[in-house]
Amino acid sequence: ILFASCPIFYDPKCTYFLSYFFSLPLLTERIQKYDRLIIYVLLEKQNSYSNKEINKIIQGKLNFNPKQDILDYRDVLKAINQFQI
Repeated sequence: ILFASCPIFYDPKCTYFLSYFFSLPLLTERIQKYDRLIIYVLLEKQNSYSNKEINKIIQGKLNFNPKQDILDYRDVLKAINQFQI
């Protein structure tokens, strides 16, 4: 799993971020080692993302499901609340 953060304030759909991410030669080589990309949005994520746009950018290089793989603080809090103390 490869984690990255997306500055949502200028890229609410994360498409610019993904395009930039997949255009970097060094990262393109490293991506081959990973099977999944998880994006952490610094503010609040959108309610939904365009699979069609994202799939066009990713081109099957990684498993990526926007519903599961784009996270924000609310998702982290949900995960934390599932731990038993």
